[in-house]
Amino acid sequence: MRRAVNLCVINIVIALWSVLLLACIFGTAVASQKAVTAALRITTSSRLPPAVVGLTVMAIGTDLPEIANSLVSTASGHGDLNVGDSAGSALTQATLVMALLCIFSRGITVDRKFVIGVGVAAFFSCGAVLVMVQDGELGHLDGLLLIALWLGGSLLLGQQQMESAVVGSEFTANVATDVLRTLMWLALIGALAIGIVESFVRIADTLGIPEFVGSFIVLSIGTSVPELAVDWIAIRRGASSLAVGDVFGSSFVDASLSIGIGPAVFGSIVSDEVWIGLVGAAIGVLLAALLVARSHRYDWRLGIPLLGVYGTVQILVAIFAG
Repeated sequence: MRRAVNLCVINIVIALWSVLLLACIFGTAVASQKAVTAALRITTSSRLPPAVVGLTVMAIGTDLPEIANSLVSTASGHGDLNVGDSAGSALTQATLVMALLCIFSRGITVDRKFVIGVGVAAFFSCGAVLVMVQDGELGHLDGLLLIALWLGGSLLLGQQQMESAVVGSEFTANVATDVLRTLMWLALIGALAIGIVESFVRIADTLGIPEFVGSFIVLSIGTSVPELAVDWIAIRRGASSLAVGDVFGSSFVDASLSIGIGPAVFGSIVSDEVWIGLVGAAIGVLLAALLVARSHRYDWRLGIPLLGVYGTVQILVAIFAG
């Protein structure tokens, strides 16, 4: 009798968190439309290359859940949660999100050189983290180095895009307003995504999923919902360069700024299990960048191999870190 009651309570808890999850996903979709509209005005008003806007404003905005989780998890002594979510999100965005966009969207165009550049940057960022955690921690200096890596890489990649495009010479008040408006909507998306994250965490805890595995496989999907929603809408509005810039830009942010900002402030201890996730994320992101750059058709023919990369890495993480 007691077991039946406990099982009933567990089912009710899971159901309630599932309702919150669906509500936050719906709110994310609505806010995403507003964010994309404002971001498109930035590219029109300033004539900045869409990929640059995707790499910077959009990537940081849609990565607010991962950044918030990095700070909260390290402050509370859950270093594995930070590494798992950030590395898992880097993989998820470059593979799963890109795959879904290819399968369910049309008219995607890609700057191959840009994709390779960002993919390589994310690959080396994951490699840098792998070296840093060999002593069992991510310290303050490690976090600062990762933030510097993101800043330097973004400046270099952005400069390359600026040199290959005709851009405006003035940053007008209208552009500044559009940037603030975009960040406002992205912040709302981030807040809703925190609800998604919390729902996933509660459900995973109830089901007894280990922290690192849960954050790498489950939590990373929740924190990647903003990218999927924003980029899908951007592609539907003919801004595929903006979307692809956000997909791979977010992956780079996750592998550097997101994973480093928490340790830079608080420092953190990590377990031995994180290495498999970092190796898998590094290889997965690099393979995704190569597949996207070499492809000539951005449809299911590309989406299926990307799903294969994503699934393979997740299975390996579940086996070796579970």
